Amino acid sequence: MKVAFASSDGIGIDGGFLKTGTYDIWEIRSDASFYLHRLEMPGGQGSYDLRNAVRIEALNGCAMVCATEISIRSRARLVAHKIHALEAAAGTEIQTMVGRLQDAFCMNSAPWLHRVQMRDTFDARGQDQFRLEAALSRLLGTGWENRLIGTLKQDLERRGISPELFLSLPFPEQLVMVHNLL
Repeated sequence: MKVAFASSDGIGIDGGFLKTGTYDIWEIRSDASFYLHRLEMPGGQGSYDLRNAVRIEALNGCAMVCATEISIRSRARLVAHKIHALEAAAGTEIQTMVGRLQDAFCMNSAPWLHRVQMRDTFDARGQDQFRLEAALSRLLGTGWENRLIGTLKQDLERRGISPELFLSLPFPEQLVMVHNLL
């Protein structure tokens, strides 16, 4: 996923969302991360809403923005454009934050981070993915676990896939198989 860090020097996170003049864009994955480019923002001319719109448009394609401060209005607009807002203490090194995000990918990630990962993986089927997560939550929250597991086992047997093989598949592929059952 692409992450934009508000930084004037490319080393530390030191700017607010609407105040910074530059963003460093990184590609972060569970197995690797690398710097992509620096994004220069136009001067602070115009209304609050215009500055918000210009920045959000420039950051289109990023899954996350990390800055020292992000107003509630800016957060709402970012979320509407499927960009997660993340605040960090001033002076936090970008490399440190990249490492934290990579660690979060490798562990059982927070729900918001999991959604970002899944959205990047299933970008073409993004809405289906969110519907699937909601359906699974409803099923699992109402005691339908045994029915779902039984149906999944039957489908796997019909396809000739062992439970061990299913569990070794990447999570997105597991979700696609479960989605086909629903």
